Amino acid sequence: MFFVTLQSDFNVNTHMQHAKRICLIVLLLLLICAGVLVSADFLRNRRLQKRASMIETKVEQYLLLHEELPKSLDDLPGLSEESEEKHGADAVLYYKGNDSVYVIYYCKSFDENWYYYSDTRQWTTLLRFAP
Repeated sequence: MFFVTLQSDFNVNTHMQHAKRICLIVLLLLLICAGVLVSADFLRNRRLQKRASMIETKVEQYLLLHEELPKSLDDLPGLSEESEEKHGADAVLYYKGNDSVYVIYYCKSFDENWYYYSDTRQWTTLLRFAP
């Protein structure tokens, strides 16, 4: 009887240790997946910020050279249309308001957009009425 009690206690302890190991492995895998998703999102946002800044610079150069704003991004020389998306989640968009005001914007996340307004020369998440 004593042997059966020891053996059943041993089996319970072994099962508990096994369950703890499985929980730790699952937790570790979840942390790794979360880290990969966060870093991928960070890299995407960094790439979009870099492209938006490049477009801002090219629009300002175009304005200095031609004394008017480009009608669309297609008017800007030096943008590689083949390698960059013009539509979809990774697009950086341009809107010409009037002769001197424009907006550059992109989707940072599902519910957050970033806007650059040329009249204030600042990036913001707040959408204003068209200039």
